[in-house]
Amino acid sequence: SGLRAFPNPFTSGLQVEFPGGGSALVDIVDVLGRKVATIQLVNGRASVSTANLGPGTYVLRMQRPGQPDESVLITKRS
Repeated sequence: SGLRAFPNPFTSGLQVEFPGGGSALVDIVDVLGRKVATIQLVNGRASVSTANLGPGTYVLRMQRPGQPDESVLITKRS
């Protein structure tokens, strides 16, 4: 996967990158499959405040028309 997130695990913030660049939407999905946030990548990057997320495991999921989905598991520590 070209989609990256760091640090991982994280506490209060997260950097998301997609080396392909460009703009894209990335969803943060909880383990029950609920979308809890959407991130807008600009030039393939975004800084995200995760203060509103509880501790646990999430999936970053990027869907682009005509391209395979990209996903990364991320973990928030308390």
